[in-house]
Amino acid sequence: MRVEGPNRIGQGAQGAKRTVSGSGFSLPETSQQAPASRASTAMAAHGLDALLALQSVDTPTERRRKASARGRKILDLLDQVKLDVLGGTLSPGTLENLTSALAGREPSEDAGLENVLDEIDLRAQVELAKLSRRTS
Repeated sequence: MRVEGPNRIGQGAQGAKRTVSGSGFSLPETSQQAPASRASTAMAAHGLDALLALQSVDTPTERRRKASARGRKILDLLDQVKLDVLGGTLSPGTLENLTSALAGREPSEDAGLENVLDEIDLRAQVELAKLSRRTS
């Protein structure tokens, strides 16, 4: 017994006769290929969007690094405010920089830290109001 193809079992050379046609295998017309190329372009764009979305997701290490940098910036601004108050030269620009740095922060998981940052922000806004009242 001889296997001639998928799901075909013949009886040797006397088995089923194969018919051969002259047309053979042919590819569809080029007009049929246009929708396939559009679909592949759409799939490529979708894949690119997914890749960019994955790249924009911050890892915990990246979030910690950004929060640490933001914290150092806020501490530097607070140090500048302290020096300006002690020197009697507190400017609205320094306080505005501090309030903008505090406004751009992401919420942290530490409630105590959030409370302290909110108090610093409130105090900076009060001092800005005092300075603007003195100049007008």
